[in-house]
Amino acid sequence: MKIADEGNQRTINWQPWPYLIDLINVFQNNKEVVILKARQLGLTWLVVSYALWKVLFFSNTKVLLISKTGESAEELIGGGEGAPGKAKFIYSNLPDFMKLKLGRDTQGKIDFPTRNSSMQSLMSNEYAGSGSTASLVIRDELELHPCAELNYGSIRPTIDSGSGQLIDLSSPKKNISIAKSHFKTRYVEAKNGTNRAVPIFLPWHLRPIRKEGETLEDWFEGIKKDYKPWEVEQEYPSNEEEALGTLGTLKFFDDNIMKQMSSMIPLQQEDLPTHNGVIQYFKPPAVGERYVLFTDPSDGVEDPFHTVVVKHNTGEEVARAHGKVKANIAALYHDELVRLYNNAFNSYEKNGQAGGTFSEVISSLETPNMAARRNPDGKVVKGEGWYTTPEWKRKMLWDLEQSVRDRAFVIHDQYTIDEFNAFIIPEGGEPQATSGFHDDTVMAWAGVLQLGKVYISPDSLKITSGRYKG
Repeated sequence: MKIADEGNQRTINWQPWPYLIDLINVFQNNKEVVILKARQLGLTWLVVSYALWKVLFFSNTKVLLISKTGESAEELIGGGEGAPGKAKFIYSNLPDFMKLKLGRDTQGKIDFPTRNSSMQSLMSNEYAGSGSTASLVIRDELELHPCAELNYGSIRPTIDSGSGQLIDLSSPKKNISIAKSHFKTRYVEAKNGTNRAVPIFLPWHLRPIRKEGETLEDWFEGIKKDYKPWEVEQEYPSNEEEALGTLGTLKFFDDNIMKQMSSMIPLQQEDLPTHNGVIQYFKPPAVGERYVLFTDPSDGVEDPFHTVVVKHNTGEEVARAHGKVKANIAALYHDELVRLYNNAFNSYEKNGQAGGTFSEVISSLETPNMAARRNPDGKVVKGEGWYTTPEWKRKMLWDLEQSVRDRAFVIHDQYTIDEFNAFIIPEGGEPQATSGFHDDTVMAWAGVLQLGKVYISPDSLKITSGRYKG
């Protein structure tokens, strides 16, 4: 296969670099793929050639290639009297025995009547691809599409309706935060398993040759001299963290300290109830020890609930419960852990319908050692459970951030560590979870911190004998 080397103004043979061959296998075996990549890895040529293969060798195939502008869309296919475009260039350089008779040959669209197959390029807008039944949709440089999320709503039905395939690919842009980036959100959600796409990250060093006569290391040293550090991370990221970072956005929790947190393999003891892995234990309850527990409940649909249990005098995580279960079930786990850990001092977030349901079950169970409700100023008010108003949430999060810097607690759960690492504070904004992540573990820890560090006096806990001796 021949492709154009525009930088050196020549026609060259396509190079079957290992990562490109691997991607072809990924394309053939997955319905949705989202690719976060460094620049100049040959991905656009690859996906266009894959699309051309589809229409040349499979009947009744319709391919849509969507790009950020009309001009860039036309460059993907070409045709007619305009510039050849990538698809038309590849096709015109194929051996004659591989070619089919062209039907329509206009700028941005070619079709092959004997196969009843076609390729069309479209500019990104909210209606691009709407009403079409496409066999394959490719969205190139998706980070820059002006209507990416709206367009996704238009093409989603054609993917869901049959054997349609969607390939999203793009280099990252530092000036677009994950919270505002449809592409980065798609990638993060794929990593978390909350959408059906297969996530692929391609760092800059996968391409074996960047400049003839120069090693990759020497080439990259030159790049670092010519580009600003953030530009290097944007154009030639070495890892996902560099690629997903944005300008004007900082990690909320101290990055070095969070990296030092190490996950611990949960205990495997038959007499500790796990409820199919929802509850995990890192240390069993010990006689005479005081524990603190807080739950961020959920409705079991969008967000998971999270319960954390810590040893009061050390801040060490000893158990946690986590999963997408209804609030009434989460309350049962909460009550069970409270009683198991020596009637742990405890509370929960009461916001919304999930909080209300959770509270009703807790009351019916007569869960012991429930903390009184308090306001951000420390004043005790009637009732149980905490309403995390914006003011309260702000205080809880900033107190938690300070506690991370003070190394006031120890996290053992890897999921929690990952969620802390994904918590950001945009310039001029409020602390928040990166799009594609949740804040359930962060808020559970923020709650348990308030209970354990602020509102517990030495005589406030009723300690009973535990089931285990430390």
